[in-house]
Amino acid sequence: MARREAPQSARAQSGSFGKSSHSLAAAREERYAFLTEWYDPTAALMWSFQLFYYPKDGSVEMFDVKKHQKFLKRVKYDDLDPKDLYIGNRVNVLSRQLNLIDYGDEYTANKLGGKKERTLAVIKPDAIIKIGDLFELIHAFDLIVTKAKMTTLTRTQAAVFYSEQQSKPTFDNSVHLLSSGPVVAMELMGDDAVSVWKKFLEYVESTDALREARAQFVMDGTESFGHGSVSLAAAAKELQFFFPAKNDYGPPNTATFTDSTCCIIKPHAIAEGLTGKILNTISEAGFEILALQMFNMDRANAEEFFQVYKGVVPEYPGMVNELCSGACMALEILDTNQEHSFRDLCGPADPEISRLLRPNTLRALFGKDKLKNAVHCTDLPEDRILEEERYAFLTEWFDPIAAVLRCFQLFYYPSDGSVEMFDMKKQQKFLKRIKYDDLDPKDLFIGNRVKVFSRQLNLVDYGDEYTANKLGSKKERTLALIKPDAVTKIGEVLEKIYTSNLIVTKAKMTKLTW
Repeated sequence: MARREAPQSARAQSGSFGKSSHSLAAAREERYAFLTEWYDPTAALMWSFQLFYYPKDGSVEMFDVKKHQKFLKRVKYDDLDPKDLYIGNRVNVLSRQLNLIDYGDEYTANKLGGKKERTLAVIKPDAIIKIGDLFELIHAFDLIVTKAKMTTLTRTQAAVFYSEQQSKPTFDNSVHLLSSGPVVAMELMGDDAVSVWKKFLEYVESTDALREARAQFVMDGTESFGHGSVSLAAAAKELQFFFPAKNDYGPPNTATFTDSTCCIIKPHAIAEGLTGKILNTISEAGFEILALQMFNMDRANAEEFFQVYKGVVPEYPGMVNELCSGACMALEILDTNQEHSFRDLCGPADPEISRLLRPNTLRALFGKDKLKNAVHCTDLPEDRILEEERYAFLTEWFDPIAAVLRCFQLFYYPSDGSVEMFDMKKQQKFLKRIKYDDLDPKDLFIGNRVKVFSRQLNLVDYGDEYTANKLGSKKERTLALIKPDAVTKIGEVLEKIYTSNLIVTKAKMTKLTW
């Protein structure tokens, strides 16, 4: 496992790279400071840096917190958008993915974080067909979508979500509407985000644009097209419902992996506020969006995702850099046996060529160059499985020769029963994808031990949200006690357990005292 360097608070630093008061920052040149972390895959270490951004010329500078020395001299860096500088985001600086974990000084916190809030926005089933227009409006209101996923709630889940409204006469209707079809849940961030989104939903603004928007999106006249948190406290609780802390994944996304095509809206398009326009273009072309989810991809996963292009196209390193430079949005597009039709909508990889030959394609309309070309889409029919259905697990294996515990990601492909392994410490592939008939998918549950090519792997956690939702969402553990009178029939009882698709994970015969 990675060893985490113990960071020292940047706000406690002194000297030219230390804490900057408001007066000092104003007297010199405006500079924003952030405390960041970067995982070094070569050393398997987590490094802590101060990142400095100078808005006057868009230059950056980095300081190594542990070594107390400059790591990167000030250099102009046009690929960093100041809009991306907010806590919780990931930015790419000269091929390093830096997680922004805190403000580095009081001036930056007051300047950039003083009014920043996070709130939950839910687009209800009746308004899903307008999701592209809504994303455009969100961008126009200077709100940033930091998390998003399409999901379907059960009536029970909807009732839990609205539990504080149980005494209201609209409770049953609200629960019914929220659970009547797919919804899109989003975390929105911006100045006074709670108030801005709440006012938008409640139509307390008086602008013509908002009036027209509400008339456009309210479908049945009795319910708003969406939900918004009423306070920061409510926002924190409701965000936890849809986007809970690590190792708890919340309601699953709506991916079906049947007769569908994968499309990824690239980070530059997300940052430029093009998400809504791209979603609208896809819908207007006659394609149905079955699932939607935002995520951040690390370098190892991006390299694996684009593995087929390695050594084939010279842009491969740049493609990887772009994909892991910020938030992406994955879409599942209904495209029954017509992979080429959606690929045609995307257009040639080079936007310049697209604009000449096919000016109405996604890359012609929204792409900038061959790397920042707006979207990635499935190239070949066989890519569907590579890009979609795969189960991921975090595993541990004790190496008896080296006497060390090694950590791997284990990937299982249900389409052909093949497996693949990735070394977490070395950040490299350990086992290439290979068919392996001796692994039963029924054995893939947390806490179990499976054997893969003579290695006994302990399954310690799910490796991604899809696997957790697909395999773990309904998994429960319970105690079964066979009483003395039935112990003689234990064989028949075990047979019944097996035929009921239950798994015995622990068992012992014991005698209790009075």
